[in-house]
Amino acid sequence: AGIVKQVICEYQVDARRVYIAGLSAGGAMAAIMGQEYPELFAAVGIHSGLPVGVAHDVSSALMLMKTGQSALEPRAVTAAINQRMVPVIVMHGDADKTVNPANAARLVQNAVETCLLINPNAPLKTDTQQIVASDGHRAYRRTRYTTVNTVRVIEKWELHGAGHAW
Repeated sequence: AGIVKQVICEYQVDARRVYIAGLSAGGAMAAIMGQEYPELFAAVGIHSGLPVGVAHDVSSALMLMKTGQSALEPRAVTAAINQRMVPVIVMHGDADKTVNPANAARLVQNAVETCLLINPNAPLKTDTQQIVASDGHRAYRRTRYTTVNTVRVIEKWELHGAGHAW
């Protein structure tokens, strides 16, 4: 967070247009940064990452990566306290053997719960689009979550046949 603030100041970056993204462990870190410092980021991108707060040591992280299961529930507390939901896009291949795709569902669940903690009277609308493979393009399913005033706050992309990295 300190580095981000320093770059914003030193390079006169538009603070409203700072994004964070990561793959795998970097995706987990992007999720943490977006949740812990929602005032710093316009949006978060997570590819094949882990939910925030569901692993407490290396062995529980490895178990979570392989099974998608944890005894701990994801944390939505910090973002809710800050009263700001950072829009998030979650991408995950359904053939990922390194990080179980169930983690993508938990990341989205955490984002939905954060939205509801911040604004319990504003349910999210969902729209799912299934795209079939064609002409060398991979099939995927995209689910978008929007607020009642049609602001897109969460997207989940399930890339059919994709492994851990592109």
